[in-house]
Amino acid sequence: MSQYNEYAKLVRVTTRDTSTRGFQAKLTLPSSVTLPGTGDYINFYCGFGPWECGLSIANRSDCLTPSGQMKWRWFANTPDGVTNSSAKNIFFENSDTVKICLECNSSNKVVFSVNDVAVYTSAKAFADYKKDMSNPSRLILAASQEGLSTPLPAWRVWHNQVVANSMMYKNKSNSWVRMTNGNNVELDHWPVDREAPAPKDYILDKSYIGNAQIYVSLKKF
Repeated sequence: MSQYNEYAKLVRVTTRDTSTRGFQAKLTLPSSVTLPGTGDYINFYCGFGPWECGLSIANRSDCLTPSGQMKWRWFANTPDGVTNSSAKNIFFENSDTVKICLECNSSNKVVFSVNDVAVYTSAKAFADYKKDMSNPSRLILAASQEGLSTPLPAWRVWHNQVVANSMMYKNKSNSWVRMTNGNNVELDHWPVDREAPAPKDYILDKSYIGNAQIYVSLKKF
């Protein structure tokens, strides 16, 4: 995602520490979504440096089930390329609870797992990629819609509450640490050079951050 050419709203849960080695969470997906425009999408994913891997639902022909339904799938955007579960005919339903985990493992490979099953393993050792790691381990909950103009058009992508719980990051000692710092949960919206029409940001409830849990939604006023 790019803050310069995407019309998006997002919640960012970040370690702010570039020495961390991964992030994981259990996501209870929204009970309903609204994606009326071609190209509109919702992405919930873990990030680690340039790797971004998680769950997505999109209004695009290549993201539909064989019967033409919009459902959630896993995706992996990586230095090795882009892959997803549509080709494997693996999809998830609204309200499903799915665990996602992106980490540098004990073999120094970057691995993305869905419900504890590895679906991507980096082709090379982590150190061999020599990629920019200034972006720390993180969880991103984001919605994006097609169409940039000045002023920005009305917002049209909606979803009911998503719950992220059991949020943890992997520290430089390779230990998993619960994410309980509410100051590290931030709201953002793009593009940055134009006023965002209502709702400006996600609806965020982080009152349960002490349990490594947040609640997020995008609903019409």
